[in-house]
Amino acid sequence: MRTTLISGLCLTNRRPINPDRSSPETRQLDLCLPVQRDAAGCRQLHAGHRDAGLLTYGWNNITVPPNGTVAFMHFSSQESSQAAAQAATRRLVQLPPEALAGLSSDEIAEIQNFAVPAGAVSGLPAFVLNGNVSGQVLAGDGTTPETRASVTLTSNNLIYSLPHSVLVDTAGHFSFAATLNTFGSSLIIPVGPFNLYATHFVTGIKAPTVTGTFSSGQLSTTQNVVFTGTGLVSGTVRFYDGTPVNFGGVAASGTGIQNLGSGYGAGPNGVYLATGLPPVNVTLTATTSLIDNTQLSGSANVNVVAGQAAPLDIFLAPTGEITALSAPRMESPFQTFE
Repeated sequence: MRTTLISGLCLTNRRPINPDRSSPETRQLDLCLPVQRDAAGCRQLHAGHRDAGLLTYGWNNITVPPNGTVAFMHFSSQESSQAAAQAATRRLVQLPPEALAGLSSDEIAEIQNFAVPAGAVSGLPAFVLNGNVSGQVLAGDGTTPETRASVTLTSNNLIYSLPHSVLVDTAGHFSFAATLNTFGSSLIIPVGPFNLYATHFVTGIKAPTVTGTFSSGQLSTTQNVVFTGTGLVSGTVRFYDGTPVNFGGVAASGTGIQNLGSGYGAGPNGVYLATGLPPVNVTLTATTSLIDNTQLSGSANVNVVAGQAAPLDIFLAPTGEITALSAPRMESPFQTFE
């Protein structure tokens, strides 16, 4: 975690320097503040000691007029990267609207280390942080909803560029809704350009990143994500005699497939749909459980074409029956006489 600290300290002259005098006088002070900084490099405390995470900066010969107050303003901003910390610093030194909010005219007049603009009106635009981004993830054909993916959003605003991820629903839809609270679970979405990408949680393949933005004056926008460059395979899992299975699973293997999840499901009629597949020769292996919990499987290969859906039925290994006949017990032909 990076911490940026730019010069809030208020000094008020309420008592005379000379105890023999009853009226306040101008006072001159030296001011030192310990400041947390990045872990790299050396840190020095005002007492001359060394400590991890602290350094000292200050102002010398501060003049406090009689019955007056002077203020030194500073800001603290925790960021997730050095680039974000630098962006926050560049903005804060220009006194953006959020830095001037709530200051009274007296407080503004007391500030010594910043040139506050006239009327306390910043020259920078205010951040709008309550945006909403929604959309749908589509498979490689551009039309089939992708239901096995997570979506990651990253704002182009460096200060709020921490990535956020959500899972799609059963129709491939996703939504990022800004939430501001004091419980530590705020989701800040700046109204401005952003990037989205999706990750297939069966194959591990990432969809190409897309850039979105907000229309002028709008707080919500829609942006879809497509697994461009991937293909689909669909068909039915069948027993050896062609009868569809009653539920099952399908796993994919091949170059570029990571098998991150449990695979694809086959429904009560044996139908399956495999998405997020790279355009290579892929092996699909289907498995189902028999009534005695025995696992039965079968495999088939297919050449996946990007942007297309290939048909492929998968047949399980053949099974058979063993019939046993029990013959009646024969009496012995020999008899014993006593």
